[in-house]
Amino acid sequence: PPVKAKVPDIGGSNVTNVTLNYNPGLTGWQQVAMTFEPASGKYIGDIPQQPAGTIVWYYVSADNA
Repeated sequence: PPVKAKVPDIGGSNVTNVTLNYNPGLTGWQQVAMTFEPASGKYIGDIPQQPAGTIVWYYVSADNA
């Protein structure tokens, strides 16, 4: 399933460039842009399917204007 994240706008500036950073099997960090889903108010991004048993580390980062 996709990763969904609520990214609050703290400080009154606009949230931009929300990125899902992931590292499958400790092979190196990769990035995918997340898109805003108006219906849920969350950003959504997909980590590509990995082989069974792969541990995937991930975090979400964002910039503000």
